Amino acid sequence: MFPFELYEEVIATSTSSDPEVYVPQICKILEKIPPNNRDLLMYLVNFLGLVASHSEQNRMDEKNIAIVFGPTIIRPKIVSVETAVQFPSVNLVMERLMKKKESFFPELSDMFFGGGALSISGVTTVNGNKSMRGSHIKKKKKMTILKEKHSKDAE
Repeated sequence: MFPFELYEEVIATSTSSDPEVYVPQICKILEKIPPNNRDLLMYLVNFLGLVASHSEQNRMDEKNIAIVFGPTIIRPKIVSVETAVQFPSVNLVMERLMKKKESFFPELSDMFFGGGALSISGVTTVNGNKSMRGSHIKKKKKMTILKEKHSKDAE
């Protein structure tokens, strides 16, 4: 999800343990990611955070999840011995993304699931969310409006 050219920049954010330093650094990197990648990352980080919130039952806390997903989400173009040594840094960045997700993705605090949310291809998202860009979404909204109009006309 992170473009290869941002790999070194992402790894560099792992050098500080101070959130006042690494949160703005990661936010700047997230601005450079293509919007679809960023949206997917946001949903995935949110979901993985939910999984981690049940770590008492599943033993998958943020650190364990980061070990599994970090090297897939944050990858170098070519994996070598040198880049394999950086996996702990990759995992740390992934762990931070989950633990501080509202800092990196402020729109998560406005999101809700269920109720008035719109479901598209199995993904639930809020009506009007700026991440909803595709024509399939417009078609889904148009269909919903037409169904509502038709049911009102039938009454």
